[in-house]
Amino acid sequence: MYQVYLVDDEPIFLSSFLAMPEWLDNQFEIIGHSTSARTALEEIPRLCPHVLFTDIRMPHINGLELIERLHQGMEQPPLPVITSAYSDFCYLKKSLQLSVFDYLLKPVDKQDFETLLGRIQSHLARNTLVQPYEAYHDRFRTVLEYIDAHLPEKLTLSDVAEQTELSSNTVGGYFSRYMNTTFSAYITEKRMEKACLYLEKSQKQVKEIASLCGYPDYFYFCRVFQQQHSCTPSEWRKKEQTS
Repeated sequence: MYQVYLVDDEPIFLSSFLAMPEWLDNQFEIIGHSTSARTALEEIPRLCPHVLFTDIRMPHINGLELIERLHQGMEQPPLPVITSAYSDFCYLKKSLQLSVFDYLLKPVDKQDFETLLGRIQSHLARNTLVQPYEAYHDRFRTVLEYIDAHLPEKLTLSDVAEQTELSSNTVGGYFSRYMNTTFSAYITEKRMEKACLYLEKSQKQVKEIASLCGYPDYFYFCRVFQQQHSCTPSEWRKKEQTS
């Protein structure tokens, strides 16, 4: 499915637009929406949708300004589509300069909308906005390699992004969009994998293993391990060594 974010300062229109069955019928999933462009600016880099549908005339930040800022701040901004009750040629000219994909007039005609969704699908299928992890930037492989090499250390999203010369939004968005997880959940998963390997293959004390896996607090390590495996590290080791 292609992921979509909607922005419109008219709650009634936004609610009806969200409820249109054509989204799911054409394999589009709404992963976020807002009546505020400011909120959208915070959420979109984190969610990394494939497509953005935005109104033009909104208070504080209009739709074209929103699109422009996303293009400046994101490595892979969403494909922008304008929704507006105004066929304003001044706005249309500016939207062409920003490479807006299309302009959808309100009220939305269902046939026009379905045709538009089909065109968006075709465009995304040809475009690098939709691609498997293997085809993504080599730089993100560097992120995963950096994490693996530094699991015993304190790892924060901002530190990893800085060390790999990417933005926090880019790194966090990748985990969300392509790996269906969060940065912190991925770190926990890798640390638990490493802990299990030590428990099975070595005779190291559990406290030492905790430290080697990035948990200086032994009791916190045991609590996280039990949440993940429904048993203590010692119980897990005993079960694995006798199986």
